[in-house]
Amino acid sequence: MDREAAEVRTRRWTYALAGVSVVAVAITVVALASVPSDDQPTSVALPTRVPSTTTEPNEPREPPTIVTSPPVYPIDIPGCDTVEQPETGARLSFGTIGEIPTYDNPRYPWFSARKAVAMSDALKSALPPTVELRFASPTESLLFDPIFSFDEAQLPPEFAGQEWGQTTAHGELRRGAAEGSLSVQVQQTKQKPPPCMAGEISRRTTFPDGVVVDFHDTWTEYDGRRALSRSADAYLPDGTLVHANVTDARPLPEPSAEQQYSGELPLTVDELTALVLTPGIRVTAPIPPETGPLPVSCSGGGDSSTLELTRRDLERLNAALNEYWQRAPIEGVVFDRPIGSLQLGNYDDNAACFSLAITSPGLEGDIDMSITGGNELPTAPDEYDPSFDSAPDATKFLSNGSAITYDDSESTSVSVGSDGAAESRRHRSIAVTYPNGVQIRLSTSGSGTLLTFEQLETIATAPGFQL
Repeated sequence: MDREAAEVRTRRWTYALAGVSVVAVAITVVALASVPSDDQPTSVALPTRVPSTTTEPNEPREPPTIVTSPPVYPIDIPGCDTVEQPETGARLSFGTIGEIPTYDNPRYPWFSARKAVAMSDALKSALPPTVELRFASPTESLLFDPIFSFDEAQLPPEFAGQEWGQTTAHGELRRGAAEGSLSVQVQQTKQKPPPCMAGEISRRTTFPDGVVVDFHDTWTEYDGRRALSRSADAYLPDGTLVHANVTDARPLPEPSAEQQYSGELPLTVDELTALVLTPGIRVTAPIPPETGPLPVSCSGGGDSSTLELTRRDLERLNAALNEYWQRAPIEGVVFDRPIGSLQLGNYDDNAACFSLAITSPGLEGDIDMSITGGNELPTAPDEYDPSFDSAPDATKFLSNGSAITYDDSESTSVSVGSDGAAESRRHRSIAVTYPNGVQIRLSTSGSGTLLTFEQLETIATAPGFQL
């Protein structure tokens, strides 16, 4: 097997496994080397993953066993003049490397924050109308993520000379009983389509404009549970390489749950091929002028499992905020995006939040909102209670049974710059808790003048802004 084919094979395993462990600002890179085939299913025992920090010793666990579908050879592959003999088996090595991922890296001038939004918009618009993208946070809704940058001197020998600069979008799809996850990776490359190899390609299509799309259907068993996988690789004349993979993995109901599979893939071969050929995700595609800003990641915080939010809920709440702000804006306060920018929290389907920047001169700072459920109504603080020192600065009880708490604080941080300057930031927040357990928390922070408690309260209690 020549070097080009080996690099492609390694890259495909990296697509599948590189995102398994992302810790702080580094990622886990997985290298694979082929060994001679014995025409049997490939079985790989992966090392047990142990968290870097833990409060209790972990119980010993058997490593999971992974079995992949065996290649068939000799075989005729549609679109391939010749087919190379497969080499299967795997030897995995792990290493943690990488720098902070960014959207505006000078190493990859084709990519930016607005480019990521434009690519995401194009990809979502290209989904078949009968396929539903699961309602989730932007980072889980096919938003292309920032690019990791690598110091090639730290790479294992298996990765020497390989091109990097990939951005990936993830999302969960549903079509009737068929549920699964979709991953789309885009990068700029000089790579050409590799030789056709049994077990790696099910079909190759070459289009008149020079576009080549390799398609592959396969399965993998994890401790006896079979997962289906369908992938497409598009090599485009402008130097774009697109890899899309769809599986039948159902969304996990909770982080500790065992992965389940629907047994059906939500995208057909032709639909997946159409996705990788979407014009708007190519590296040379222009950014439409109407492209919006990059969503800002946020988290609701706390345990809000009792709150079930729908897409319609957030549309209604955002409309109420925007309508209120158009009718009665706070004079002199300008945000970097519409105030109606609530979204689901990162990896939390039961909390909504936003994070806005205040750009008004003299008011530069942040304003954050979260909406959670399952909260207890506050009670009047007892000054003789030992916990009184941590009680809110003030509490107000309303006639409708809700309560509002008020907090004001100040903190000092030291700049990491050469001058080591200290910066004092003030923090002001209110929390409106309703009898049904829903809590709307609104906070602002900055080194200048902050919004007042009264201004925060008018936003949090805007007409129609309730669950």
